[in-house]
Amino acid sequence: IACVITSISLDHTQYLGETVPEIAAEKAGIIKPGVPVIYDDNRQEASLVIRRKAEEAGAPCYPVAEDGAYREIAFAAPYQAMNAALAVKALEVLGIPGIDGETCRQGLSGVCWKGRMQQVLPDVWLDGAHNPGGIESFIRAVKAQESQKGIQLLFAAVSDKDYRGMIQMLCEGLPISRVTVVHLSSERGLEADILAEQFLQAGCKYVEQYDRTEEALNAALRHKTEQDRLYVVGSLYLIGEIEESLQPGRRNRNAGF
Repeated sequence: IACVITSISLDHTQYLGETVPEIAAEKAGIIKPGVPVIYDDNRQEASLVIRRKAEEAGAPCYPVAEDGAYREIAFAAPYQAMNAALAVKALEVLGIPGIDGETCRQGLSGVCWKGRMQQVLPDVWLDGAHNPGGIESFIRAVKAQESQKGIQLLFAAVSDKDYRGMIQMLCEGLPISRVTVVHLSSERGLEADILAEQFLQAGCKYVEQYDRTEEALNAALRHKTEQDRLYVVGSLYLIGEIEESLQPGRRNRNAGF
């Protein structure tokens, strides 16, 4: 009944293509004749492809730009407001009886988005950003918090992602004081020493490496002071392992928490 296309960036390039227009063309494969298309209109090179595919299919288009993002609910990250705006626009276009602006406000006010700028402990945040586009949005989200506290990272990545690009973006985009890296338990996990070397080359002075996520989290929390924020980022696998480590039973057995 509707086709919704969220933001497009370079990811899964081995399957979808090596440029944003190529990836947009693959994503636009969901467009069906006559079915309305609601899409993120913030990247012109992607929008052009989506509009062309929609015209070919005779599908009406409904672009949503950042200046039209949903602002009535306080989200932790700008990209959450953008995705909320896409959802609200889709509901508006579909005109489902009983769903109006007030329904949307009430529904979105209770949203808990696990692993996406999710606060799990005081000044400890999880964000599953795992590609350059996600890291760009993560950096914007951190800056939007307008906190005067120092920034520490706990980072991991899988081997088939652009970890070099992500690390460079993080070091250039944020004033990071300390980084803890870890080798994920997944067979796709990148070795901690490779990640550590990349952060050092990118200009980070204080980098520690660990082979187990629970040890890495424990160390990162020890280093964190009341003047710091700790952000866990780089892989959804990492977010899952952190959430497992934060289970109440495990926390109680570990004095570091």
